[in-house]
Amino acid sequence: MKKLSELLKGIQIKNFYGRLDREVNSLVIDSREAGEGSVFFAIKGRRFNGHDFILDAYKKGCRVFIVEREISGLKDSTLIITDNSRMAFSIASSNFYNNPSGKLNVYGITGST
Repeated sequence: MKKLSELLKGIQIKNFYGRLDREVNSLVIDSREAGEGSVFFAIKGRRFNGHDFILDAYKKGCRVFIVEREISGLKDSTLIITDNSRMAFSIASSNFYNNPSGKLNVYGITGST
């Protein structure tokens, strides 16, 4: 479990509403997986726009949302507004899992025959 403020490090935030001291236990992009303690990232895709499913996530108990535009009617919630929620998801995931790519060893082998 992490604090929301820890997950937001490195994310360019345009504006926010609500508390940043919330405890987070999961990051989701699918409203069906949202619940208490999760952060819902509203990501626009080819067929669907995550912003259309924010209320579904809210009804399941989610109270933290990373979005690209203002959303109203989310009582007792934290709303983080950014230009790119997909990039925010990437950065928050790295922060949530303690930057796993930083622990990888990369080797390069070159040669010719």
